[in-house]
Amino acid sequence: MARPWSIGSFTGRSGDHMQLRVTLTKIQHIANLQWSVDLDRRGITAIVGRNGCGKTTLAKALLTIPLGDTLASTSSEGIVGPDSWIRYEFGEQVFELRFDTDLETLSSRKPIPRHLKAMVGVELPVPHGDRFKAFQAIVEHDHDLRTALAIGRGAPRQELNDFLNRVYRTDRFTDLLEVRIRHRSFYCFRRPQERYLREDHLSSGEYFLISVYRRIVSGVKFLFIDEIDISLDADAQARLTGELRSLCERQGVHLVFTTHSLALMSTLELGEMLYMEREASEVTLRQASYNYVRTLMFGFRGWDKHILTEDEVLEDFLRYLIERYCTPTFYQYQVIHIGGAVQVASLLDRNSREHFFGPEKDVICVLDGDQAKQPHAGGRNILCIPLDSVEKALYAAFMAGAIPAAYCLNRRKFHPNGKELFNELLRIGVFKRRQVFEFLCSRHEKGLSSFAMQLSEFLGGKLS
Repeated sequence: MARPWSIGSFTGRSGDHMQLRVTLTKIQHIANLQWSVDLDRRGITAIVGRNGCGKTTLAKALLTIPLGDTLASTSSEGIVGPDSWIRYEFGEQVFELRFDTDLETLSSRKPIPRHLKAMVGVELPVPHGDRFKAFQAIVEHDHDLRTALAIGRGAPRQELNDFLNRVYRTDRFTDLLEVRIRHRSFYCFRRPQERYLREDHLSSGEYFLISVYRRIVSGVKFLFIDEIDISLDADAQARLTGELRSLCERQGVHLVFTTHSLALMSTLELGEMLYMEREASEVTLRQASYNYVRTLMFGFRGWDKHILTEDEVLEDFLRYLIERYCTPTFYQYQVIHIGGAVQVASLLDRNSREHFFGPEKDVICVLDGDQAKQPHAGGRNILCIPLDSVEKALYAAFMAGAIPAAYCLNRRKFHPNGKELFNELLRIGVFKRRQVFEFLCSRHEKGLSSFAMQLSEFLGGKLS
């Protein structure tokens, strides 16, 4: 389930952090879109969503900050009209672009100061991205680059070379050289016989990652890249997020990018993915888990978390506890009954090595409370409910005379494990299964609500 991406009461600053808030009104097919970003945060954020939801329109609106009105030059005619406007709020400083009837585009009478423009960088996909415009600069400096290499200038930029080597799982970028010409960096390989290989002669994905690195270290605080995965193979995508996360934390940059890549999405951490959705003409962004997005965008049903347990009754009881105490849950989850407690614990142990359910941190097992002192219940990621079992707790209530509707059974003897009594109470209609769970929760509210806090923490839920 998705968690709403709430802007909340906007003061412009969160602690000592500068916030940028962007509002788009009646731009192309978007009636309203509001989004705020922490300019002082370090790390990465991915925006995902179906085609046409507004990701590229948001990117173009952000590009207007450093470059002026880019909507007209990068979009088809008619994207804006007399009712269109964009507002940018840097802290308490507000700048608006309104429709100019003479120019038939958006313009502002209050320009954004240079120091605020310098905080923001945006990279659009082909043909508008800065990396495509850089081709000409590389060609223009070809002679200077050849001369610099001939006299021995140029040295590896270790951070970039390591970044590329780790993304592509290779060492072939170890000898990549950085050459500074007129305050600008160019990258190339020196080859025998006075030859060299320029960065624009590399594959499109390799050249793109060099361009991304160049933008990250350029001094911006916030960088937005539209369609970051478009030139990269799935193998590189799977390692890209970890490398970008580390790089941005070191450089003090908040990188936000859009993607449609499942390989890339699957490597994002909690809080790093926003799902953009357009309902009618209103656009919303909300935090979402990988499997939530995978289900909505691609129709694949998956699970972020797994709970393994002993039997069907305990499985249903756990589902009831989650519904009663933990909803809404952030993660998509599945509860699976396996068999006896020993088998459940054994399967959890195997998963920690083989990951057939998922990473170790995403799988737990829950046993009946009467197993708590057994050796197999002492491992990691093993919880026990605060009842000996559902059936035993029901048997104890019956023996205490707490089930008046079951008076007709008072003369019968039932096994203390409670299973026979449980089935009989359901058979004669004293309880339905859900009513048994409600009854036990009312009798053991404190213990069960406390136990539910552990489930809620595991599932990213909110204890109710």
